[in-house]
Amino acid sequence: MKITIKVSISVLAIAIIMLFSSCVQEHKYQNKYNITSSLENLSKDKKNFLSDTDSSYSFKGGEYQSNIQHRSGNYSVVSTPKNAYTLSLELPGIKMDSYVEASVWRKGGSGNLVAITSGSKGYISTKDTVEVDRNGWIKLLLKFYVPPVEEFQKLKFYVWNSKSDTTFFDDISIQITDKYKFPEFKEEAFHIEMDTSELL
Repeated sequence: MKITIKVSISVLAIAIIMLFSSCVQEHKYQNKYNITSSLENLSKDKKNFLSDTDSSYSFKGGEYQSNIQHRSGNYSVVSTPKNAYTLSLELPGIKMDSYVEASVWRKGGSGNLVAITSGSKGYISTKDTVEVDRNGWIKLLLKFYVPPVEEFQKLKFYVWNSKSDTTFFDDISIQITDKYKFPEFKEEAFHIEMDTSELL
């Protein structure tokens, strides 16, 4: 009887530990992401663009790698109505209120940079130009906070060729941090000198 009780207690303890561990893993998250790709390196099956900063992450659309146009390196991704949605990436377990900056460079045609989060206002998109380089590449930029809808959320990013033109995209970047870091301004001492001789 004693042996049976000890075994039962041990099994129960192991079950509790495994349950706790699974709960912790479910809510495990990174508080910082730095995922960029110049679209130069492909996965072994040629279907994904590997991240330059962390090869465990990749963007879909590798089969549409092109050397016709490129901003950096030798390649970009070409998007037509056949593959209007490309460079998609999903990130699970992003904590609410995290600060996100995503950008991509576009040339020719039209196109949007899109992010999908939780909630009724979870669709975030831009096609506005924030910068143009000397070769005519246009930079698209998204800045937002993850909405406080769920504590941990899945984020999805992609580019969308919204028209029938041929569009090229290159140099995609996704940065996620717990909080936005405001620039620090160093204050210098302010000295005032007065000539009081004329006051006497």
